[in-house]
Amino acid sequence: MEKVIGEHPDVSEVCVYGVPAASGAPGESDLVAAIAPFEGKTIDPKAIYEKCRKDLEPNFIPSFLQIVPDIPKTISEKALDRKLREEFEKGKGTICRFEDYK
Repeated sequence: MEKVIGEHPDVSEVCVYGVPAASGAPGESDLVAAIAPFEGKTIDPKAIYEKCRKDLEPNFIPSFLQIVPDIPKTISEKALDRKLREEFEKGKGTICRFEDYK
């Protein structure tokens, strides 16, 4: 999933992580793709979801896109999905639901 989204020409970085499912189903997660654009570019959620529909199986399409200025990382350059999850839960960044782009 990260590879497919990362192939989009406006996408600089991608980090995919899970959040508790909006349905409330125990043990289920919704996928969130945090995306940072290249400098001077903007992310078009519709274009990202079209690419996902074309190149991914339906169950691998993220439920949400979280568009952020950059992906926070550790000193060793590993993505801090914990930080992204906290920001998602607070509604930080531009949050786009797949359901809105079907």
